[in-house]
Amino acid sequence: MKIKKLKNIYIYLLSFGASAVGIFLNFFLARVLQAEQYGQIQYLVALATTCSQILIFGLNMFLIREAKNEKQKGEAVNKCFSVYLGIVLFFAPILFYVLNNHVTKTANNTAATLMVFVVAILMGLNLLVSAYYQGSGKYHISIIFENLLPKLFLLLTAIIFMVVGKLTNFQENYLLFYIIFYSLVAIPFTLKLFRKINFNIGKSEFASMFFFFGVTVTYSLGNNLTKVLQGGLYENDVALGIISVSISIISLVKVFTSVLDNLIKPIFAKKKRENDIEGLFDAYRFETRVNSYVAVPLYLFFIIHPTMFLALFGQSYVVYPYILTIIAAANAVNDLTGSNGTLLAMTGKEKWELFNGLLYFGVYFLSIFIFSFDKIYGLSYALLVSQVVVNIAKYTEVWLIYKTPPLNKKTILSILLILVANFAIIFVMRFININVWVWLAIGIVIGIILVFGNFFVISLYRKKDFKQLLNVRL
Repeated sequence: MKIKKLKNIYIYLLSFGASAVGIFLNFFLARVLQAEQYGQIQYLVALATTCSQILIFGLNMFLIREAKNEKQKGEAVNKCFSVYLGIVLFFAPILFYVLNNHVTKTANNTAATLMVFVVAILMGLNLLVSAYYQGSGKYHISIIFENLLPKLFLLLTAIIFMVVGKLTNFQENYLLFYIIFYSLVAIPFTLKLFRKINFNIGKSEFASMFFFFGVTVTYSLGNNLTKVLQGGLYENDVALGIISVSISIISLVKVFTSVLDNLIKPIFAKKKRENDIEGLFDAYRFETRVNSYVAVPLYLFFIIHPTMFLALFGQSYVVYPYILTIIAAANAVNDLTGSNGTLLAMTGKEKWELFNGLLYFGVYFLSIFIFSFDKIYGLSYALLVSQVVVNIAKYTEVWLIYKTPPLNKKTILSILLILVANFAIIFVMRFININVWVWLAIGIVIGIILVFGNFFVISLYRKKDFKQLLNVRL
């Protein structure tokens, strides 16, 4: 048991380390490039990531669920790689045509189109490798390949180019370095795991793969699509740079919440296979509470004090500070309602997630039209509205399907108490007028105190959740 506890702590530390490298990478690039140039490279990365999320078609989520399913007889990984290969071959000419003819910054630029396309394919391979290890109960390996290694490679490369005075060359060839890294990592591990072509896929499995696309749309595509549209539709690289930095700042919350989110996914699947519905909801409520202990103070800091955090990256980022406020609110809605969509996806109700993905996109694009008069904040408002609507829908669906409220009264009351107490303390910091770095240091101390206070004082579950956190395992 002690070894299990130490393993969980190790996973958290590894995730923190990987995220710290990623945050420092974005901080470094944002500071040295400033908003317009940083926005330009983020547009291409977001474009490649969006294409990758379309091509992966939810296969990574399917593999997380099925990797340890004994009924698959170890063939889940071969099935997923086989389907991914088929999807890539089918969509390759379509995707290449669209990128080369109808997308800002890649249109009539074969070299840029080819790099975006290759990065997208390699990212998909890397996601499948990561998904296999996550679903197999080896989440620490998933962290290394999906987060730590690519970010560390890019950070070290950027530092080297800065030292030799060639940072402009690094900016111009940013996607090329993605290709180099993923070629060195994703391809060898693909060859290791992908033993044979296997299209022996049942109708229900194929339906699951298709429905999991809804999960990909709902959870992964929103932020990247906002970057792509801001750079391509409104062609405002400064606003795009601020959106990109805001999403990087928000990723600080994901440093903490994504670990438990990913640990709990295969547990949801296991509880469903065992028909342990009570245990399923206990896990869901536990995850929502624990994430709120850390997420609430962080989100409140970002919502109430956006200018202070954006100023850390340079004065060019404080032009539109409320972008951070709106994006933080959108992500807070997603985290504080819990992993309803993940619960649906991991328990055989993934068709609902396809509906949720379509709902998300419908509301998102309708909101873009409604807020089209605002070329700066419109896309951020669209992201917020779509997150509110789709999370209300998911919460309601889980309630109707399982005939029980996803969050019990005690959990809801705990989260509300945390929101009120944390808001009162963080709001007072608006009246502290000092140097931004000193303010940040004070904020960090207050934030740490609030997290411990949420865990051990304010929450109605107090020490129980902390003990359970140390024992989470598949």
